[in-house]
Amino acid sequence: MNETVKTIFGEAASGVAPMAADAVPSGVQTLSTKSFKVMTECPLIVMLLFQLYARLIPPNIQMLLPLMVQTIGLRGPAPALVPAHLRAAFGDMKGSQAGAFTRPLLTSI
Repeated sequence: MNETVKTIFGEAASGVAPMAADAVPSGVQTLSTKSFKVMTECPLIVMLLFQLYARLIPPNIQMLLPLMVQTIGLRGPAPALVPAHLRAAFGDMKGSQAGAFTRPLLTSI
């Protein structure tokens, strides 16, 4: 996901510019592995699978927790600096971060 954030929003520290308005892919062209909307749903799917296959929790939780923390900690640009053509993607990124934290909590209640 870190790679996706850098590709779309750029990275000020390394001088990578944000994606140009004419280069923003439409929803049809976005690969699922690069889609914040797909990443938003992944925690829910994983938690549902864990409910069905509880024996898979112990061997996989040690791998999943760092990924969830990494997703929550991703830093995009400041909201005021997001170009107008990337605002929807920025909202989707923030939604995927919230989903990485809240979905497991909601499914455990």
